Amino acid sequence: MPGSGRTEDRCVLKHAGLDVRTAAGSLRGSGTGRRCLRQAQGAGGQAWGLRYVDAIHLGNSAGTSTAVSVGIDLANAQKLEELGSKISEANKQMAQVLQRLGMDRVDVNQIKRLLSAATGPRQKMLARAAHQLGLLVQAQQKLLKERDEFTSKAVPNLEGAMVVAREGAFPNIRIAVGTARKHLRYETATARFYLKDGQIVDY
Repeated sequence: MPGSGRTEDRCVLKHAGLDVRTAAGSLRGSGTGRRCLRQAQGAGGQAWGLRYVDAIHLGNSAGTSTAVSVGIDLANAQKLEELGSKISEANKQMAQVLQRLGMDRVDVNQIKRLLSAATGPRQKMLARAAHQLGLLVQAQQKLLKERDEFTSKAVPNLEGAMVVAREGAFPNIRIAVGTARKHLRYETATARFYLKDGQIVDY
């Protein structure tokens, strides 16, 4: 049952992003004195728990964005978020270059065929795009490796890690268990979110 673990693993919210009912000392926030919540303007906000977050409700009827993370401490969660943003940006730039090349995925042989078939200015344009794509792929692979190495050190055993919404969750809730992510786009009644086969599931 949520709340049966050690107190320092616990973060209980009356309404995620609005009012903290209980907060344990090892949970961290923004220095507002509410140690498991960094409050945003009005509704919404972010909550972290080392093992689980136990809430009455998550989010609000207006669909204000609310983020809830368990299984990782705040500093490491922010580091992973930063790496994830960099990887997303690299992927976006790769997609743009692939579009210029008329491709939907990285295929070295196809790039070679395009270059050998092209002449003049088009060949130069394709060569520049191919070079840029190569650099972006290298950067992406480096970031993926950094994220994997960091994750193996920063994320603890996630057995029992859980986010609980006792009386329901509203749309636009972003849930993280370790490095797994789930964007809740629908309203749901009482739910528990946990990790199964690397994916966040609810019941």
